[in-house]
Amino acid sequence: MTLELFRPIVSIAVVFLLLAFILWKFGKLRLPTKRTASPETLSRCAHLTLTAQHSLHVVSYRGKDWVVATFPGGCTTLQMPQEMDRPA
Repeated sequence: MTLELFRPIVSIAVVFLLLAFILWKFGKLRLPTKRTASPETLSRCAHLTLTAQHSLHVVSYRGKDWVVATFPGGCTTLQMPQEMDRPA
C-alpha cells in the first residue's frame, strides 16, 4: 500500500472514530450490551387514557401486578398486588 492511499484512509477512519466518540460522550450513541430479561423487569401490561393528562396503567414487577395512576403532578399506586385478581 502506498503512502498516497494510506493517508486518506487513515484520515477517514480518524474522522469516523472521532464522530463515534462524540456521539457516545453526549449519549446519542448506545453501544449494544448483553442484557437478558430478568424477573425484576418492569413492564406495562395495559393502560387506559382517562383525559389528555390522566391515565391508568397496569404494571408488572417481580411477577406482581400494580395499578398506577399518572397525572401531571406525578403518579400514585391505586391497588396493591395482593388485592388484585388478574383476569384469565
